[in-house]
Amino acid sequence: ATLSALGESPWGDVPAATIDGRRLTAVDVQEAFLERLTSYLDDAGVPDFLRGAEHLLEDLAPRVISALRHHDAGSIDTEIDWAIKRHLMRAQRERHPRLSGEALEALRSRVDLAYHDLNAETGLAPRLTAQGAMARLCEPEEIERAHHAPPMTRAALRGAFVAACLEVGADFSVTWESLRLDSPPTAPVDLSDPLATVHEAAEALTERVKHLHPEEMHRIDLVGRGGLGAPG
Repeated sequence: ATLSALGESPWGDVPAATIDGRRLTAVDVQEAFLERLTSYLDDAGVPDFLRGAEHLLEDLAPRVISALRHHDAGSIDTEIDWAIKRHLMRAQRERHPRLSGEALEALRSRVDLAYHDLNAETGLAPRLTAQGAMARLCEPEEIERAHHAPPMTRAALRGAFVAACLEVGADFSVTWESLRLDSPPTAPVDLSDPLATVHEAAEALTERVKHLHPEEMHRIDLVGRGGLGAPG
């Protein structure tokens, strides 16, 4: 209920009650996190995994909070995903002022899909970057390295499971917090701790996938085999 209340406004300014009786908005919460993080860095120094990215906390995060407070994303609409997409959608709406109803929804859907398409030839990201509408926050080498070296979080568990499924051609579903083999079907494995890199059930499921035989797997569709997870 609290998350739902905090998410009611696109600018994060709808308050929700805390356990101790205060009323905080999503921006208040983000600002509190930022204050604690910067205080920690001042006391403990910058950890190795943040070296070279300190500007994200020192510059970008404060600008995001300011943009939300002032209901103006103009200062972050080349760096923050939702702001870039919002700017793109508004631009498309201005280019096609006569569209309405189903035609407008179809346009929005096409733009939405193209925006999230990571293929260099069919997606919008390369064109937006070339036009200066999308800033590059990391180098191509960092992106390539991330494909094979996940951070020491539950991402490592997810990555190992996905790699095993793709290797044998198994149908699977993955969310931020769970893994599931769809064929043969298994109960979801919950990854409730974002910082966990060791998880007995997740590792056991990954090992099971590695030893699956073709006759054990009944193809559901090509979605899971493409790495997106089967519908539902």
